[in-house]
Amino acid sequence: MTMAGLLYIDAFAGLSGDMFLGGLIGLGVPEKIFSDLPGRLGFEGTRIEFETVKRKGLAAHKVNIHFPQEKKHRHLSDIQEILEKSDLDRHVVEASLASFKLLADAEARVHGTTPDKIHFHEVGAVDSILDIVGTHQGVAHLGVERVLCSPLPLSRGMATMAHGLMPFPAPATIELLRGCPTCPVDLPFESVTPTGACLAVSLARFCESWPAMSIRMVGLGAGSKEGGLMPNVVRLILAEESQPVLKDSVWVLECEVDDMNPEFF
Repeated sequence: MTMAGLLYIDAFAGLSGDMFLGGLIGLGVPEKIFSDLPGRLGFEGTRIEFETVKRKGLAAHKVNIHFPQEKKHRHLSDIQEILEKSDLDRHVVEASLASFKLLADAEARVHGTTPDKIHFHEVGAVDSILDIVGTHQGVAHLGVERVLCSPLPLSRGMATMAHGLMPFPAPATIELLRGCPTCPVDLPFESVTPTGACLAVSLARFCESWPAMSIRMVGLGAGSKEGGLMPNVVRLILAEESQPVLKDSVWVLECEVDDMNPEFF
């Protein structure tokens, strides 16, 4: 286990679950922690592969999850049952379940229903479950005390999803990011996925500017899409927090005393 005070998510180009996993690999989280997850969660026929890719000349880790096609959609109760039956550490189970509850609440607001009635579509698939659980597992392995996240850059566009043609950011992403700092980014694909937004909100506190820190390690996780002017990667930074320099004002009063008697002044 690597001990460090701070994990900073520098999501300058966006954030998704597989990008998060790749960044954790770059910080030294053993691949075996992720490759063992399908078996520990009971996902038969599923495997996780790792590779190093380049995005705009930057070397980054890419995590690829291969799983059989599924026809069913999971409820929150289904995911809870999967997590409860696993042999994962209790903290990882609870943190992962908290993330899925955040997603269920967001989806319920979007569709005008209650969290227990939500059918997880894309986010309920095996790869998204492994993204969320794997991220919590990896962060726990690093033993960080605090997680901070940069403002999330949101792109525009449209994509076909389970309910039809939907805009970017996805409706669930918008709901998850209520009250969080965001900024526009010119990318021809979805920059922040619901899974990425969910992980940022459930793990981190957002900060508008670069935090005061002493950098120890940097891990780059690559997304699947390419295009636009910037590399589609997230930078995860392992660091020790530094105390910010405090600025103050001091008034200096000067005068010429020449040969005045010291008793006078």
